[in-house]
Amino acid sequence: MLRHHLVRKGSSNNLSYLGVNNVMWQSEFPMETSTWPRSKEVIARNYTGLAQEDRDKILHGNLARLYKLSD
Repeated sequence: MLRHHLVRKGSSNNLSYLGVNNVMWQSEFPMETSTWPRSKEVIARNYTGLAQEDRDKILHGNLARLYKLSD
């Protein structure tokens, strides 16, 4: 699993190479580089045009699968 910064806006080649099942979003909270408190805005901007199913995998589905949590 790889972190979200590899899938920022304009880097769809990374997602194609890595595969949507191998990427998870994270905010880096509480670091200075965190997207918090604008995480929703950042997600909306960076994942525009991505299929909802792929967004769901990146934002929560892959994490649930990795840690064997119910999604």
